Amino acid sequence: MKCTVILRATYHEECTVILRAKYHEECTVILRVTYHEECTVILRATYHEECTVILRATYHEECTVILRVTYHEECTVILRATYHEECTVILRAKYHEECTVILRVTYHEECTIILRVTYHEECTVILRATYHEECTVILRATYHE
Repeated sequence: MKCTVILRATYHEECTVILRAKYHEECTVILRVTYHEECTVILRATYHEECTVILRATYHEECTVILRVTYHEECTVILRATYHEECTVILRAKYHEECTVILRVTYHEECTIILRVTYHEECTVILRATYHEECTVILRATYHE
């Protein structure tokens, strides 16, 4: 089954980002991000059926991000990211039962972001984003089986 996801985000002056994604068929995901002055990010995602995911991140002065994900039924995921001077972010997550996810983000001077996610067992997700002058981000993901 092929699953195409389009995530759209808009950066405002108050640094608020809303990512919304809808998986076709019975899978709906909503990601919400809010950047505050104290650099706090809250990502919230809800999968269809009984799978709820909450991602929480806090940006510190040293630019360290910790994303925590908790799935229902003994499934805990911890994503860790570190922002360097060259604006490179690496998010790494490990799912239980041989499920490894690696998210990689690279910020360039032209404001281009590439998120790459690879699930094992023939499940590959690629998120691509491009920041324009009007601060519009379009993330596109394609699931395969």
